[in-house]
Amino acid sequence: MIRGIVFFLSMVMILSGCGPRGETRTLEELLQDSSQRFAASQQVKLAVGVSGSVARLAEQLQSALNLSKGETGSELKTVLSTIGSSLGDLTPTAGYTSRPALGELSQQYLQLGGPDSDGVSAEQVSLLVSRTYNLLASELETNRFSYSSSG
Repeated sequence: MIRGIVFFLSMVMILSGCGPRGETRTLEELLQDSSQRFAASQQVKLAVGVSGSVARLAEQLQSALNLSKGETGSELKTVLSTIGSSLGDLTPTAGYTSRPALGELSQQYLQLGGPDSDGVSAEQVSLLVSRTYNLLASELETNRFSYSSSG
């Protein structure tokens, strides 16, 4: 009897551990959630130079999303390269734990915007922008780009 109960409980625990854990969300839902989080995190007071850089970056991200839904041409590649450069400029002011992720995102944008890249899909841009929104929101919620490149 006790063995049966233990077996039943262990099977329930094993099978319930195999269920989905949020992986069923669509890309649009992820993008919407991350953009809302980023918008909410922009309410913090930032240094003047950083504030302008973050605002320009937000405009560039929105532009990339808009362009990716249309034709994926040279204009989109230019915007993606610009985003990569903007992220690279923000990286030294980020907290030391965010810098590697910002650098990686910057490289991905530069690669997608480079002359050697093939066509860029709207899904690629949406996922990359969503990751960028989440990382920027995290930085704004914690360190607020308060470090210098020497610190």
